Amino acid sequence: MPPTLGNLSALKHLGLANNDLSGPVPPETAGMSSLEHLDLTNNSPMSGGLPMGLTVLRRMDALLAGGTDLCAPADPGFRMWMARVHKSRIAACAEGDPPAAYLVQTVQSMEFPVPLIAGRRTMLRVFPTAGRATTAAIPAVRARFYRNGSETHEVDIAGKSVPIPTEVYEGNLSTSVNAEIPTEVIQPGLEMVIEVDPDGTLDPTLGVVKRIPETGRLELDVRVMPLFDLTLIPFIWTEDPDSSVVDLVEAAVRDAENHELLENTRTMLPVGDLSVSGHEPVLSSTNNGFTILAETRVIRVMEGGTGHYLSTIARPAACVGTAELGGRVSFSHPVAITIAHELGHNLNLVHAPWCTRGEPSYPHTHGSIGVWGYDFSGGGRLVPPIHKDLMAYCGPFWVSDYHFTNALRYRLFDERAHAASAASASEPSLLLWGGINGAEEPYLEPAFVVEAPAALPDSAGEHRVTGRTAGGDELFSFSFAMPEMADGEGRASFAFALPMQSGWAGALATITLAGPGGSVTLDADTDLPMAILRNPRTGQVRGILRDMPGPGAVTAFAAGPGLEVLFSRGIPGVAAWQR
Repeated sequence: MPPTLGNLSALKHLGLANNDLSGPVPPETAGMSSLEHLDLTNNSPMSGGLPMGLTVLRRMDALLAGGTDLCAPADPGFRMWMARVHKSRIAACAEGDPPAAYLVQTVQSMEFPVPLIAGRRTMLRVFPTAGRATTAAIPAVRARFYRNGSETHEVDIAGKSVPIPTEVYEGNLSTSVNAEIPTEVIQPGLEMVIEVDPDGTLDPTLGVVKRIPETGRLELDVRVMPLFDLTLIPFIWTEDPDSSVVDLVEAAVRDAENHELLENTRTMLPVGDLSVSGHEPVLSSTNNGFTILAETRVIRVMEGGTGHYLSTIARPAACVGTAELGGRVSFSHPVAITIAHELGHNLNLVHAPWCTRGEPSYPHTHGSIGVWGYDFSGGGRLVPPIHKDLMAYCGPFWVSDYHFTNALRYRLFDERAHAASAASASEPSLLLWGGINGAEEPYLEPAFVVEAPAALPDSAGEHRVTGRTAGGDELFSFSFAMPEMADGEGRASFAFALPMQSGWAGALATITLAGPGGSVTLDADTDLPMAILRNPRTGQVRGILRDMPGPGAVTAFAAGPGLEVLFSRGIPGVAAWQR
């Protein structure tokens, strides 16, 4: 890797995967002060510890070095820096073989240990091995757990009747000594000591390792996950009003910890505690999944939602699932694995390369999970490495160590970012929404005057929305990065709520969206009649109806008395500003 790359102080993304590079990462790399993404995957001749100077790269959010012999130093400062890199694949620098024991909750890797979630069901697996072939049976094991210097749990586990193997084999529960560890033991700061054959029954010449680790205690990475706040929105298509999805959502909300609709979300994603709310049913003039995702985004903005909003409909068209990558809105047909897949996109996971194009740096072949998983359902079973990652398109599905770890890291990063942004009160605002269609052309939906908390862009980008008077005077203008839609085939959507300013009412004549794909404008001649139904008692959106000839025509669709009707053909009319 050329040291002169360190002179590229403005470079943000450096992809050097599969380039047959050799040697260490040069210290000069720390000079790339704008670097956000460094991919060194599958350069097998590369080796050595990463330079400590990398810790000055405060913008780094992806560091990938799978398929190399590079490693992350054990220095506390470097580990603290790595904890802020929410997408990573690099082994820790360590001497000798990894410990022949681990705790597994969903999936685990000896080379790239998967963090544990506090309070989640956990299985201990210990792998005694002998230095030579023997008929001696696998011995008993004693495990002790410590936290803050004090012992918190001890368990004696019976041995097995099968002979001690000569090497670690994870693919059979009979070749390891196993025990489920109480959930209350699994907390941050956890340490573990394993005694193999504590009663000394084995012939010492067998060479069985008697203590793990050899000295001290084995530190375990346990994370406390924030509450996963999920709102399920049942959509009903006006052309075929199948309300079965409403009953399904209500059942899932009543028993979120056990309902099959959320089973894969609970087991394959790092959600921790799960809080599920059911939204009032929403009428829509479409069953197009891409459009429903855009409408879901509008609902979240209008309602000031902070958690994840996932919409579903009985018989979708165009797609069965789509989601904002790294965002908090998603759409799925009512199938458990698709729901987990789309929420995985919300946790910044891209596709695993199987039956679809996937991430080039995905570390396992054919989109497989690559390591052994564990499924507690049905009494417990091992999940083989050939299972496909839930972000692939063909199963059978589980989750890889790579995706579980990176989803967990992203969740913690994302929750910190949301916690730092204070929620605002509802106020008269201008709802602006639109996006990029399947032909990669920009579009705008009708603008509305609404009561909603401010929802503004969190970063500048290549797209800009501008509002002007009839005389061309600028009333507002802002740039933004168009949210990336996974499974969207080039589509994207956005929604913002701009607090109203004096002078806008009656003066706003045009709204223009401009970007790399061109521009589009709403003006007095725009005729895209649309109505939004809202329950004034709960503040929840109850319908988004297109091609309405006027506000009066909405009455036939109003699902319940007392719903507020917002109407727009493009630019809000005089009555809307006076509401």
